[in-house]
This record gives sequence, structure tokens and C-alpha cells, in this order.
Amino acid sequence: MDSIAHLEDLSPDILILRRRVNAPTEQVKRTRPFVYGQAAECCFEAIRTSALTHFQISQEDFNSRRHTQRVMRQRQASVFLLRLIPISFPVIGELISRDYTTALGSYQRAEGLFRCDQEWRVATAAMFKSLTNAGVAFSEEAHSRFADNAGSRGP
Repeated sequence: MDSIAHLEDLSPDILILRRRVNAPTEQVKRTRPFVYGQAAECCFEAIRTSALTHFQISQEDFNSRRHTQRVMRQRQASVFLLRLIPISFPVIGELISRDYTTALGSYQRAEGLFRCDQEWRVATAAMFKSLTNAGVAFSEEAHSRFADNAGSRGP
């Protein structure tokens, strides 16, 4: 089994780790790379800034342990968009100063909001559009997801 190259040899701007699986080559090609390191931090800063603007909350609220609906929805939108870059749950947990299970739970709640809450979906789509215009590189899945839901009105 091939070992992963030393991190010192990789570009400091963008570090990509491809998941390793014991599977035929065509299955390995379908696994998606994860962004981590400095690139993940830059994406997080852009997403957090966008979320603070779109949801109109302060950075202190974002970093706090508050569980008000307004603050939680903003955090969930941030986790949702970070995952669509894609960034792994352990790295997302580190970025938001929480455990990876908290990041996973936030993403799962965000998935539900994306399907059921039109207002939240519109706000997240606006964030996605502004971040894409600013140069944040989302996965193809993210682009297709927002394109598919551009005209949907929810259940």
C-alpha cells in the first residue's frame, strides 16, 4: 500500500488528502479529496465572514457557546458549506472549536433545513453564490445541489 507523501513536501497553499480505500482503481477515483491545513482555514474565514453578514450576528456570538436559533442556524450554514468544499468533519470540528461529532450533528441538521426551510435555503444559497464569486472552490456536488434547488419551494 502506498504511503501518503510527507506534508513538508506538499504546497503550503493547498493540501489535499485523498482517502485511501482497499478497492479497485475505479472506486478510488470516485472518492473525493478533502481540503485541510491552511487552505481549510482560509475557506473557513471566508465562510464565517459571509455567514456573519448574511445572518447579521457578531463574531462573538459565532464563537460563543450560545444555542439560540439564530446563532445555531448560522453555525449550521457554515458547517454545511465547509462540508461542500469538501472538508472532513474532524477538520471542521477543529475550525469551529468543537468536537467532530458536533460538526457532524450540525451538518445533519443543516441537511434537514436545506430540504425543509425555504428561508434558510435562500440565505445559504446567497452565501454560496457570494463565496463562489469570491473564489472559494466548492465541489461539483455543491454546484449541482444549489442548481437543483434554485427554483424549489420546499415541501
